[in-house]
Amino acid sequence: MKEDNDRPCDGCMLPISTPSYDYSKCNFSLHKTRAELSRTSTIGFNETPSTLKLLLDRQWCHLCGRYSSGLLYSRRPYYFCLKCVAVDHN
Repeated sequence: MKEDNDRPCDGCMLPISTPSYDYSKCNFSLHKTRAELSRTSTIGFNETPSTLKLLLDRQWCHLCGRYSSGLLYSRRPYYFCLKCVAVDHN
């Protein structure tokens, strides 16, 4: 775990300025809060749980309309980026 990192978080693509996990073997960094996310989450008004997934390619977020890094919540056929899930839970 590192306190600073010049790289963006591979989970949410935002700069890392808080404690993070740096996986040097695979060149992957995550905010500590992203690394500790629940494996399932409910999003929006639908109580159907979504599952946290790491996909090999980028996917379109169905809430904000942007591509995610590949770490996102999935409730087929929908995908939700970590930024949208964090906003939905605040």
